[in-house]
Amino acid sequence: MVLSPPSAAAPNIILTLAVADCVHILVTFSHGLKTGKEKSAALIESLRINFLPVFLTSLTTTIGFLSMNFSDAPPFHDLGNITAMGVGIAFVLSMTFLPAALMILPVHTKKNTTWLARAINQIAEIVIREHKTLFLRITLVIIGIVVFIPRNELNDEFVKYFDKTVDFRQATDFTTENLTGVYYISYSLDSGKQDGITEPVFLAKIEAFANWYREQPEV
Repeated sequence: MVLSPPSAAAPNIILTLAVADCVHILVTFSHGLKTGKEKSAALIESLRINFLPVFLTSLTTTIGFLSMNFSDAPPFHDLGNITAMGVGIAFVLSMTFLPAALMILPVHTKKNTTWLARAINQIAEIVIREHKTLFLRITLVIIGIVVFIPRNELNDEFVKYFDKTVDFRQATDFTTENLTGVYYISYSLDSGKQDGITEPVFLAKIEAFANWYREQPEV
């Protein structure tokens, strides 16, 4: 695995997911302390509740990033592999190092309920009370979003990432329309035998292919 511009984003992705794992455990742990449980009991309960959700999240995320190995661009293979490895390590540490650190370090919790906690509780009550209506409405929204899936386009035209007002985009568009362009296609032509590339017959075939290719309207 090699560090490159795409794979350099892996640390940020890994840290984000690692923090999310820890937050789930810490929130449940803190709630247990507020209800009067001992530190060890609150921690055990937090791990019991969060182990499966955090594991499934880490597993599906790992599988998702490993699927980047199917990309045609090798740097994305590195991004997927590095991130998948980091997510797996983050899960292990969140289930081992974090609980050990919580047992050693002093932990302080606020007895008073914050406005954010009250707001979240109110939202939870609304969801529980209106779960059927919310389920139907969200399902309709999802169906509406799915309709637009066929409009997605898969391409590697990085130039179009930039707006037409950007100087780089304008210069690149001019080059594409009037000069050689910025995209290249490389062909590997095999003669079928050793040192066959120097034979006149093979060279004539390559020249004929090149002439035909230049005559195409897209070139």
